[in-house]
Amino acid sequence: MDLLDGLTVRAYRGERNKYRPMESPLVNSPHPVEVAKALLYVTGGSDLYVADLNAIQDMGDNLEILKKVREETMATLWIDAGTGSLDEVLYLMSEIPSCKVVVGSETLQSSDEFERISKACQEDRMIFSLDMKKGNILTRSESPLAGKTLEEGIDLLRLAGWRRVILLTLDGVGTGRGLPLKMYETATQMAPDMSFYGGGGFKSKDELFDIKKSNMAGVLVATALHEGWINKKDIKELA
Repeated sequence: MDLLDGLTVRAYRGERNKYRPMESPLVNSPHPVEVAKALLYVTGGSDLYVADLNAIQDMGDNLEILKKVREETMATLWIDAGTGSLDEVLYLMSEIPSCKVVVGSETLQSSDEFERISKACQEDRMIFSLDMKKGNILTRSESPLAGKTLEEGIDLLRLAGWRRVILLTLDGVGTGRGLPLKMYETATQMAPDMSFYGGGGFKSKDELFDIKKSNMAGVLVATALHEGWINKKDIKELA
């Protein structure tokens, strides 16, 4: 789920100025609690990835709504709230004790903060997101990931102790253009001891089986569910 100004919005290619409140046959409201319940029902899962777009863009946050989603669904929330420093990571952990904090390359503040976060990394509560656009890692110039290739970025994360990583192709989000399966294959082969989760571009149920074959730990899915490209039956068949 992508949250903006208190509502769930439809993400597309990372072009956030174009995001609009969610409209979906799965739910008749863009309210995050209702959308969360619908997604949990369809997937049969207990985890929800949530991007707080206000926090990511330094435009406030949706913290109270995130707390409400947690309270109403009891889901484990994977929250990307623009946490680019250790202080921000610890604050989010304290505000929503049961959540998993996603540290995104896009908002990572600096090499020093990366080192601080990595040293404090709790494997069961922290996930790194390699945010990709046009095949490049999206990050700040002060970040240790600046100018790195995907392989170099994965190696950096592995050496720093990260074990769970999201490979998020922002320019594929909401497009249904297909997942970058070759990228996933590269990642799982070079770091078989790490758990990788894909995101951005999912288009069909056939890809569910491709992902399983490539040894990916999972995939983030939103548009494909709302559009009906995959459904509850497809997910059950994979399991």
